[in-house]
Amino acid sequence: MRKKSLKFKHMSKNTIKLVFTLLGNQDLLRYIHYLGDYNPLDISLPDVSPSEVKDNNFILTTFNEKILEETKISIFLNPHVSNFARRSTAKDIYELVIAIPYKYWVIEDVGELRAFEIANEIAKSIDFENIVGIGNVYITRAETFKVNNEFSGLVMHFEVTNLNIKFDSDG
Repeated sequence: MRKKSLKFKHMSKNTIKLVFTLLGNQDLLRYIHYLGDYNPLDISLPDVSPSEVKDNNFILTTFNEKILEETKISIFLNPHVSNFARRSTAKDIYELVIAIPYKYWVIEDVGELRAFEIANEIAKSIDFENIVGIGNVYITRAETFKVNNEFSGLVMHFEVTNLNIKFDSDG
């Protein structure tokens, strides 16, 4: 039997599947979209379009502070590190960075820190979940950071295990 490498086959599709899984959480969309000191989960506010958040807030690359905007939250998602040490499976570590203008860090009306509410909604959507076509997803690390005097953020790492090789029969 001959082996074929699948080391990079799943990364792009898994990234997109993760984004669409997250976009299915309306509370997450509200925390990202509705900025200000009022409760973004207020039922009097209309639902947020997943496509609007996908187009305006998700950036599928590594964190880049030069593209941050003072009027929106940016979510950076990318396959960060892959470990191919096992012969049959690869462990991909994804990095998700939530960058928030500091003026929106605290949601005054409800006394919540927006970054942690967003992280909580992300965890509800993907942590310990077996996402169709991806497999099990586990959040492994989170850390807050300060970009500059105008932005702060939270970075999360989560791991996904994929098949690393495919066996073809020599025929």
